[in-house]
Amino acid sequence: MSMTAPGISVVIPAYNEEKLLPATIASIQKAMQNYTETLGQQAEIIVVNNSSTDQTAQIAHDMGAVVLNHPIRNIASVRNAGIKLAQYDLVVTMDADSLMPDDTLVQIWQRMQDPSYIGAGLGVEFVTEKLSLKILAFFIQAAVYYTSRIQGGMLCFRKKEALAIGGFPEDRLFAEDLAFGVAMRKHAKQLGKKFSCFKDIRIKSLDRKEVSIKDLWNVVYCEIKMLFGYKPSAEDFKYWYKPER
Repeated sequence: MSMTAPGISVVIPAYNEEKLLPATIASIQKAMQNYTETLGQQAEIIVVNNSSTDQTAQIAHDMGAVVLNHPIRNIASVRNAGIKLAQYDLVVTMDADSLMPDDTLVQIWQRMQDPSYIGAGLGVEFVTEKLSLKILAFFIQAAVYYTSRIQGGMLCFRKKEALAIGGFPEDRLFAEDLAFGVAMRKHAKQLGKKFSCFKDIRIKSLDRKEVSIKDLWNVVYCEIKMLFGYKPSAEDFKYWYKPER
């Protein structure tokens, strides 16, 4: 099939996600069914298995997703591998600990029928009962939006244009989504088009019980430092890159 075939590819990077991945895939499948029944279009789920040591790959395969094994422990490289494999011209990226509302793909498809858009960030709703995490998530989203005019790694874009800028920057171990958003906005401007933020199309990000307030505060702190030119290392983000996770 042509890499520019009409449809949507949903790309999910996954490292040891056996606990939350089933709910994520199930929510996408419901959105896919609604999308196909409503618009007659096709979609696929690509799970990029990033050297998981649990049952992530098997679960994804058993649930009908396309599974791509990618050994490089670099989130931008993982995302790019999925984008390159995507068979459809619209790509949606989301995390393995997220839920997609039933009408999401329909809304994305309809919005992206406007040829002036090359892509957009999607809204992110952090689902937690913890007030402290809600407050911290608010500040994280504010920092991300201030920097890149997106709300996080939940994005939709045309595959051709993402590849034209080299995809997500692989020299970034963190905040690769911010850098991608900035680069896509610049690329869109050069084309006389737009890279926007569809805040009303919201993906739900689930509360990971093993993530501490310290982990999330470190994200905010590093994002602030990055505004002043700081380049984080894997040591700054042990939660994402520690081998035992």
